[in-house]
Amino acid sequence: MHPRGQVTVQADRPRTLWLRYKAIAMAEEALGRPFPTLNLLQLGVREYGALLWACMEHEDPSLTIDRVYDLMDEYGLPTFTAKLLEAMASAWPKGAAPGKKGRNASTGTRSSSLPSGSSGSLPTSSGT
Repeated sequence: MHPRGQVTVQADRPRTLWLRYKAIAMAEEALGRPFPTLNLLQLGVREYGALLWACMEHEDPSLTIDRVYDLMDEYGLPTFTAKLLEAMASAWPKGAAPGKKGRNASTGTRSSSLPSGSSGSLPTSSGT
């Protein structure tokens, strides 16, 4: 059994997608917009690539966006879409999606989504 937010997708090898706050922050930085504005059923290729890269980077820090695009070509976007939706359901039970404002149980203070980066970039095979 995987920790919350983790699912395995069979690609070139079994890869673990981990939809965690660090991955969300990385995707936000790369895309220049906050996660709550992304609709997983209506993402563009660049958005899917950024989110997949951010979710798989934890087990392969040398992973590039170009390699993620190759994986998307080789194994099909529906495979990854289903697994992203599964990871999201595992990470945030009904009604607990990131970016929703609510009270922090430990401090009693309001919380909100992280700000997005002003200029994001994804690692490519050339390292830029």
